[in-house]
Amino acid sequence: MPDLFPTTGEAEKNKALELGIVNHLGPDSFKADADVNPESLQSARLLRDPRNPVVILGRGELKVALKVRAHRVSAGAKAKIEEAGGSVELIG
Repeated sequence: MPDLFPTTGEAEKNKALELGIVNHLGPDSFKADADVNPESLQSARLLRDPRNPVVILGRGELKVALKVRAHRVSAGAKAKIEEAGGSVELIG
């Protein structure tokens, strides 16, 4: 029979993982060679909470080189960032 009142540690383990998903790094969001990280994404109002893991997806077009630091980056987003002359670094 499952425990109806789990301890705090068990409740935290079962909590759904919240991700900060960024679908599009638009042309007006950042200037060329800008550092894109959870804090800068929040400042640009593209991310609600920078404490959650950030996932960058590859929708849209990217025309400027960016230095992207995120927890996950889709293959399409990585290709577009590097094609524009930018770089991708995965963080913790």
